[in-house]
Amino acid sequence: MFPKNFDAHWAGGTDPIPVVLDGGWINSLGIVRSLAELGLKSVVIHSKPDGVGLASRYAVGLTAPSPWDDPEGLVSRLVEVGQRLPRPGILLITDDTYLMTLARGRERLAPYFRFTFPDAETLAFMMDKQNQYEAALRLGVPVPRSLQVRCGQTGAEWPPEAFPALVKGLSGKQFFHVFGKQTIVVKDRAALEAVLSQCTGLDALVQELIPGGDDELYTLGCYVSPDPDIEPAVFTGRKLIQIPPFSGTCSVGESLACDEIIPYGVDLLRAFHFHGVAQVEFKRDPRDGQYKLIEINGRFWKWHALGVPCGVNIAAAAYLDMAGLPPLPKVPQRNGVRWVAFSEAAVQRLMGNRDNRLRRMLPFLRPPVMHGLWSWRDPRPFFRYLQNKAQSFLRRKHHEDSHSAV
Repeated sequence: MFPKNFDAHWAGGTDPIPVVLDGGWINSLGIVRSLAELGLKSVVIHSKPDGVGLASRYAVGLTAPSPWDDPEGLVSRLVEVGQRLPRPGILLITDDTYLMTLARGRERLAPYFRFTFPDAETLAFMMDKQNQYEAALRLGVPVPRSLQVRCGQTGAEWPPEAFPALVKGLSGKQFFHVFGKQTIVVKDRAALEAVLSQCTGLDALVQELIPGGDDELYTLGCYVSPDPDIEPAVFTGRKLIQIPPFSGTCSVGESLACDEIIPYGVDLLRAFHFHGVAQVEFKRDPRDGQYKLIEINGRFWKWHALGVPCGVNIAAAAYLDMAGLPPLPKVPQRNGVRWVAFSEAAVQRLMGNRDNRLRRMLPFLRPPVMHGLWSWRDPRPFFRYLQNKAQSFLRRKHHEDSHSAV
């Protein structure tokens, strides 16, 4: 249940211990490496021992039940971890399902952990995109045209002149689990109704497709303290490439000054009485130049670690505040630094992926650049990812060969 040398990692210290969930992917690795800048090691937890974040030299890896299969088991496992740690843990979360599971288990976890997120009721209300847009309208934050469609309803109210449109889940990750993508572009009413007919058991949001590419997607990343007198730590940037287009995750991003979205995002978070780490995403509409709210995520996002070489360490800001320690000195954000998921794309190409993502990324590899997975100082997560993909590739080939032999 615990590594033999688990206790030795925390001997002699006095500060709280970072505990990172979910340790399966790059955003957890970004937290671990960001906190290593403070000289810290982190407990990193994933449902399987093959999580990329668990392989870091700065991590002490543990396994726990997944929140999808056994949410109560996950909370119980965290209670065990908290009882074993010699000092309080500080929870740092990368996934919505983990976030809600631990927020609901707050009463059991509170004796052992400090929380970089609010209570479950606050989170659930904020994570509903319809609530996000209604709050934005009250605050004067621009929003795209949207229509909430409850489970079993049709999209008959969506005007014919508003196609093409996007369809996405109203809250959480259920939409992704059904369709395998975060949003779907529909060109006409027939396509819209076909998507809505598959939304069994979940609510959807229909939204106008704002013109422009993925490089018009701007991010405000921040840590908002529960103490209103502490100034939020803020980072701004934009995506340059996301895969797949319109509905994927960031493959190339850059730090970029965008002062206009800072008050929009911070005001929205405070209107929800939110404290913790958040990403507030906007899309600049080239028709009127307005930055229009896309969504709020109350957790660490994929490329948050780009803030570190730019002078804004979001993970450190959250940790230091929850630990009751002085914040890092505030410095002007360094702009024009890129974050790339190139090494992951190279591995996927090696394993048979034939899309054009590698070619699209090549122009962005010139310095200053930060790799999301690869690090000379911390190479093991890359090789863990390579091993995972190779095993998956071999299993798939074996399955295909078995079927072709029948």
